[in-house]
Amino acid sequence: MHVDPADFYPFYWGAAQEVGAGEGKGYNCNVPLPLGADGIAFLQALSRLLSALTEFKPQAIVIALGLDAHKDDPLAGMTLETEDFYRIGQRLAQVKGPKVIVQEGGYPTDSLSDNLAAFLQGFEWG
Repeated sequence: MHVDPADFYPFYWGAAQEVGAGEGKGYNCNVPLPLGADGIAFLQALSRLLSALTEFKPQAIVIALGLDAHKDDPLAGMTLETEDFYRIGQRLAQVKGPKVIVQEGGYPTDSLSDNLAAFLQGFEWG
């Protein structure tokens, strides 16, 4: 899940129609969101993605935690609030199977540590 690459970085990959190729066809699912998407739009898209994930039945899940989706991030393409990260953590914690969390986005802001803490608390209590 990310901002639509037609409107935001990286501009050249991550479109919904990119589903993999060859033996990997159908194993990739991009969920582009409009530039400026808020927490409601993000959580709705997450619900759709998790439904697809349930049907796929993965052996493991890697969560690329992009804290740069927060409204205060200088390169944010979305407008998530700190509380949204808590709800995202809760929903991801409910997915069955082993998970790995990789924090891969988020620039130094006053809210960065709060966003990470909110996600982890939601994930722990999910």
